[in-house]
Amino acid sequence: MAISLVDWGPINTSGGNQNFQNSGNDVTPELPTGIQAGDLIVLYCMNNDGTNATGFSATGYTEAVTTGGTCRVSLLIKFATSGGESNPTVSTSGSGLTNDPSMVLVGVFRGVDSTPSVHNDNNTRNTTSGTIFEYPSVPGLPSEGYGDGHLIVICSARPNDYGTAPSDAGGYTIINTETALGSDSSIVAAYHIGTDTPTYAQGDFGGTAQGGGTQGSTSVLRVYRGVAVATKPPYSQVILI
Repeated sequence: MAISLVDWGPINTSGGNQNFQNSGNDVTPELPTGIQAGDLIVLYCMNNDGTNATGFSATGYTEAVTTGGTCRVSLLIKFATSGGESNPTVSTSGSGLTNDPSMVLVGVFRGVDSTPSVHNDNNTRNTTSGTIFEYPSVPGLPSEGYGDGHLIVICSARPNDYGTAPSDAGGYTIINTETALGSDSSIVAAYHIGTDTPTYAQGDFGGTAQGGGTQGSTSVLRVYRGVAVATKPPYSQVILI
């Protein structure tokens, strides 16, 4: 089965299911429709306090990778057990988050291997100034195990709103971006689907910060393998004498 993007969750700024909350409050993003058992649900999470925010959690999800820099960024993942998955409630851990917004974007992928193996590789990157959204390099991976494709998911965030939005770069596709105007926060959710062993270098998605902010970005990256396709054994003919 080839890896594919199922869909991304809608972005809501008000109502019961929101992608943004202030003061470190819980975020309950809306999942997209069409989820099936075995699909990989990725929650791209950020809080703009990279010092006091220590991580994110949601019932049934695993924090695959997290890092703190100019802001806190994490990837929460879950392999769906059915098509009736409920919208997750994402909590930010830490203290002193009195005026620090959290945002969560959602991406769902199909055909991803759920077994713990060499696909569980990640990398992080923190910068203190410069380009608005940067991404880390793909870590060194074994040459075998990627014949059925691979998926790279990236979350990059910055404690400044963007003035000019970032764009696809480095073979990555941005599935969603969000900026919390007036709260100095912005986030990028991106992915890449390939058929060979990934060897990608670090780079950036470009864009410009609103108000000329100079604070750097914080990024996390995770690599997954595709589900192996079962093959039939070669046909053999038996001759009875």
